[in-house]
Amino acid sequence: MNEDTKRNLPSFEERIIAAFNELRREMQGEFAALHTRLDELENRVDRRLMRTEPLWENMRDDIRLMNSKLDVIAIDLLTTRAETTTLKKHLPAA
Repeated sequence: MNEDTKRNLPSFEERIIAAFNELRREMQGEFAALHTRLDELENRVDRRLMRTEPLWENMRDDIRLMNSKLDVIAIDLLTTRAETTTLKKHLPAA
């Protein structure tokens, strides 16, 4: 090759930089695609959570109702124990 042709060719460093720039552009496109897919997945999860929220609200209400009923049963049990203890005190010794 003559000197003019060699001067017009890009240097090794220029070729490496150009290759890195091309790789960077390709990766940016891939990251953009991944970002889009992640956004779609997040939206899908949010929609599913919205559908299950009323279910959890109903369950929470049911649990609260059960807790209040258990409180009443516990009070009845304590009252019954107290009354039993009082009655035992009034019984003649065997």
